[in-house]
Amino acid sequence: MRSTVVGLLVGVAIGILLHGGPAAAATDEAVVTVEQFAMAEQYTPARPVRAVDLGGTAAAAAAEGKSIFNGTCAHCHGPNAEQTVTRTNLRLLRHRYGERMDEVFITTVTHGRPSKGMPNWSGIFSDDDFLKIRAFLHTVQQSD
Repeated sequence: MRSTVVGLLVGVAIGILLHGGPAAAATDEAVVTVEQFAMAEQYTPARPVRAVDLGGTAAAAAAEGKSIFNGTCAHCHGPNAEQTVTRTNLRLLRHRYGERMDEVFITTVTHGRPSKGMPNWSGIFSDDDFLKIRAFLHTVQQSD
């Protein structure tokens, strides 16, 4: 049920973002510019994501993150984050951003990148969900 609702929300959000409209204009203040994204050192999270108990082991958190990712993010970023399009390949986050990978991830999911079709997921997912997805993404990083 959750994945159906989230999938519907994703479709609506992407449609609004791609086609403009009042909802898209209302999010302009929360949008991070392409220049800021490219220069990750200027990129700061909209809100801090608190440290949370991810429910036991890192492996369990990553497994839950993988499930959330595949239910929501895979339509753009590929199942299990396997993607041949470099610009949406999340397996290259560490390669692109190094130590700033976590910060860039949190900022992107909490601000979105509407010009690229990436919605703001704040209010849809909890901080715990973001951390679980991030834990999964840490398990699939590659060097190039």
